[in-house]
Amino acid sequence: MNEYITGAQVGPDPGCIDPAPSFRLATVGGTFNVFHGGHAEYLALALAHARRILVWITSDELAARLKTCPVRPFAIRAESVDGYLRGTTSPVRYEIRPLESELDLEWLVFAEDVDLAVVEPAYLARFKELNLRRERVGVARYDVVLKERTRLGDLELTSTRLMLSGAIVQSSPEFAAVEW
Repeated sequence: MNEYITGAQVGPDPGCIDPAPSFRLATVGGTFNVFHGGHAEYLALALAHARRILVWITSDELAARLKTCPVRPFAIRAESVDGYLRGTTSPVRYEIRPLESELDLEWLVFAEDVDLAVVEPAYLARFKELNLRRERVGVARYDVVLKERTRLGDLELTSTRLMLSGAIVQSSPEFAAVEW
């Protein structure tokens, strides 16, 4: 398996769901604070190349430690991701789990039969390091697909940037969805 490949090197347009994906199990993760087009691209890329995907969503506690802006409750974020996936594929092709800590990543790497990780540039080095650890203990390496950040002009598309730009407005504990 490749140590590092880009989405372009893996195969077809990530928006095109491959009827016979090459990989058994892919992992993706994020906070998914306000579901937007970049999140849809990220999940579609994983679905295009794996028969099943594990979607790790940052828990409320971990998000509070990691994020500098308000984050919607886990249940709402998970429902947004689930709603997108239900409209895209069969529920047997995905599982959503809370990411409570770095230990969840460790468990994932050694306990799951993951053969593909779809990551954004900020996490590429971490997943490469985890791959080396897998190899040292005799666990097969996984391929890594780099999902570049979606851009709107010169801006990276993130929930935080959309909130700060005013495209997403805070209302009570939840946020309005962005239309795509």
